[in-house]
Amino acid sequence: MHERAEGFSCTHPPGGTVPELRRGWRQQASDQSAAQPDKDPEIPASRARTLYFDYQRSGDLPSLTEAVRLFRVAVAVTPDGHPDPAMYLNNLGAALYAMYERTKDADVLAEATQVAGQTIAAGPAGGPDRAMY
Repeated sequence: MHERAEGFSCTHPPGGTVPELRRGWRQQASDQSAAQPDKDPEIPASRARTLYFDYQRSGDLPSLTEAVRLFRVAVAVTPDGHPDPAMYLNNLGAALYAMYERTKDADVLAEATQVAGQTIAAGPAGGPDRAMY
């Protein structure tokens, strides 16, 4: 059986379980981001969104953990002058807050708060999308 989800493909035997598919997505995200140093922040961000949405549906903490890691990669590779760095920061902040809600780790909350401030600062001053962040 062949499954596809936003750029991920994962082959698993008939009767494969959802946790097996999730592990495949996480492993593929890890393998692909390690194999190619991304210069386009949308590549890791897209992978991270897939895992984050999986976490929102399933509560699978390893999916959230990998999503946070990939959102961090997306923020790190966002070049100066990118038209929307706030979008990647916002995604990271939302995932970090979800991680805090799940783990109650005060350090994660502190990072989420710091990223929220960076998101607002990175948004276009007076731009119509600024309120979104």
